[in-house]
Amino acid sequence: MLESSQCWTPIFHLVPKAQPSMIEERALIATGAAHSPPQSMVHALSATYFKYLYHRVPVIDRQDITCADPSTLLIQSVCLAGSLLRHPRMTRGVLESEKFYVRAKTLFYLNNENDPLTTVKAMCLLSLWTVTPPTVVTMDCGWNWLGLAIRFALQMGLHRESTYSRRSAPGCARRIAWFLYAQDKLHSACFHRPQMLKAVDFDTHPPTLADFEDSENDTARLFILYSDLMTILAKTLDVQHRVHTLTTEDVLSTLSGLKAWVLKIPPDLQLVDMQGRKIYHREFYEILVWYFTCILTYFHIHGRFFQPSMASRICIVASSCIIRLYQEMDYRDEVTHLGAINNWTMMVASLPQLNSLGRENLNVNIGENTSPSNALSLEELDILMEILTQRTVKYPGAKAIIDRILHFKREPPSHPLPGLGDATRHPSASTYVPIPNVHDLFPFPKALSPRMELLYTMPEEDLSTRLFESYPDWQMEYLFSVDDISGLFSTDIETLL
Repeated sequence: MLESSQCWTPIFHLVPKAQPSMIEERALIATGAAHSPPQSMVHALSATYFKYLYHRVPVIDRQDITCADPSTLLIQSVCLAGSLLRHPRMTRGVLESEKFYVRAKTLFYLNNENDPLTTVKAMCLLSLWTVTPPTVVTMDCGWNWLGLAIRFALQMGLHRESTYSRRSAPGCARRIAWFLYAQDKLHSACFHRPQMLKAVDFDTHPPTLADFEDSENDTARLFILYSDLMTILAKTLDVQHRVHTLTTEDVLSTLSGLKAWVLKIPPDLQLVDMQGRKIYHREFYEILVWYFTCILTYFHIHGRFFQPSMASRICIVASSCIIRLYQEMDYRDEVTHLGAINNWTMMVASLPQLNSLGRENLNVNIGENTSPSNALSLEELDILMEILTQRTVKYPGAKAIIDRILHFKREPPSHPLPGLGDATRHPSASTYVPIPNVHDLFPFPKALSPRMELLYTMPEEDLSTRLFESYPDWQMEYLFSVDDISGLFSTDIETLL
């Protein structure tokens, strides 16, 4: 068990709050912020947080809620997080969450909390509030709260390992630092925004089991895996602008990191039992979704180094794995527990499937004897759209992804998208980098996805066919950008969450 005392640093602290002014009193009364929700509601919503979110957002301890005098700011923030995980009740669900959000925001801006660690815990939970499209410029969004939390954490020195020996609760502080680090990388990958926490400035040691209240719980091991995966994503993002200076070693180093990560998965976390039947583990499924998303992001950034047909096949397998994992969650009615950022993973997973439809259309145009559509791609796109449709109540931006998928299902492109045929992006076949031991990226049972068979046919087929040479993989910005697709869309990728 971690120590119950709160974090102390010898340099940084909050100025003690004076008695609220009349205006502040009115704000507290108008929002109801000064009063905690009923204890039974706090218990229910905090239990929801620990059950469905703690494996990715382990920023508080149970004692923060159960102690004799819990922070009102933290209570409102935890209730916000828990309410966002519930099944939507049409618009009412969002309105109930907004009530907690307004109360927590009011307490935050009135400097109601004196303890720095408690304050940054609340900001981490407030960063989950993402109900407007990213193109809407507002302070009331997860991106703003993430930025505030990161800057506050930097003030506290959470990015420096040398400060942890002086903390009375170093485990909780370390988990917060790594949550912020992970969120920073995901937002950067999703929205193409600059990273706020650079690796060169962040030397906090990775979390270990000792940093958790309950080290025997699977959630601790999963967050450790998740944090490690985000360091690989960070490495991928860090080199994406070094197009002309990247070496083969740079590119393969990240790929080796992904293979090494898979080997770290504990042997008791399995996808099938001894009889070959699937084992459902929602939290583990979520982490695997991020792993496959990292594979797709890797080939999106570095795909020009590899034989297009090889990269395409890896991407279609990773895409299918994501979709089938989400399907298993949907079977159990647990898609609602996913955050707004998961819409991005669904969009990314749709691209190889749409690409497959485009290739089928190209085959017909060049006279090859293939079907005009790919039944499996259509099936997996339908699975994605059904899940996204459920999420439109909580996250209306999901509708934009559905509309774009529907458009390309109806009208698959008959030629490469603008800009993708640029020779500077695709080296000649003689300079393609070989991908050693492709199967090491997917050491999973074939039952995970019907596309897994593709990995076993790659060595037997000619990987330099003119079809794949003339139709390289799509890129996200080309597929979902109004500037590159003659007026098909009215918004770009940032409207999709």
